[in-house]
Amino acid sequence: MLKLDRQLPLSANSPINSIQLNTDALKVGETCVASGWGSTSPTSALSDKLMLVDLQIISQSVCSDKYNELKIKLYPGMFCAGSPNGDKDACSGDSGGPLVCQGNLVGIISSGRQCGDIRFPGVYSDVAFFGNWIQGAMKLMD
Repeated sequence: MLKLDRQLPLSANSPINSIQLNTDALKVGETCVASGWGSTSPTSALSDKLMLVDLQIISQSVCSDKYNELKIKLYPGMFCAGSPNGDKDACSGDSGGPLVCQGNLVGIISSGRQCGDIRFPGVYSDVAFFGNWIQGAMKLMD
C-alpha cells in the first residue's frame, strides 16, 4: 500500500482517478473488469498496452470444488472470477492488478492455473474481507 502525503489533483479531464474500496459482500454472477499488462495467453509475452477483460464472480463453493481437484485450498479472503466459456481470464503478469465491479475495487488479481482454463478460474484477494486490515495499516502510516 502507498499513502500519499497530499491529495491527488483530480479533475474531469485528468488521467488520474481514485477508486472506492468495496465494503459489501461479493455478488455471484456479477460482471466485473480485470485489467493489467500481463500476457494474453499462457504462451504469449507481456502486453505493451493495458488490457481489460470482463469476468464474472464465481461462488465460493464452485471455486473451492474446482481447486480441490488440485489439492489447493482456498482460504477466507480468496474468491474466483472467470468467464462462462473459460476463454477469458487475467494471466501471467497481471497479479496485483484490480478487479472492479460498478466502480468499486472488489479484488486484487492473485493467482490461477493456466489462464483461460475453464476448469480453474482466476483467484483474487477479497478487498472487503481485508477492509479492517487495510484501514489499520493506513492508520499506521499517519
